[in-house]
Amino acid sequence: KVKRLIVAMTSAGRLCGAFHNNIGRQIKALVPEFPAGTEFKLIRIGDISRAILGRIYPVEMLMHFVNIEKVPAFGDDKAIANEIVNLDYEFDHAELYFNIFKSVISYNTTTVPIFSQKTIKEAEKFNL
Repeated sequence: KVKRLIVAMTSAGRLCGAFHNNIGRQIKALVPEFPAGTEFKLIRIGDISRAILGRIYPVEMLMHFVNIEKVPAFGDDKAIANEIVNLDYEFDHAELYFNIFKSVISYNTTTVPIFSQKTIKEAEKFNL
């Protein structure tokens, strides 16, 4: 049984709904493509991700972070990262969804992998 973790990062405010809705759309399109028997959990960062994904996937919510500043301080980032790294949920595959601002009318929805502590510890060492 494959276990997946999806982290959706949006803003805390109610502005720019269309900017963040694309994250929800991509996740909603991704889930039906999972192989049969795949288990998945969501971590939501920001109020907009709760509004977008909370109604559709309430049972899959693992944790939710709110009251994040428009530009998160390092302490916020570190606290969120520590919570994810120290999860009791062991996942095989994880990814973070977020938007990169390009202009007032343009952005790129981006996905980056998240690696578990186990994966990092078992990875071969390499030179950069």
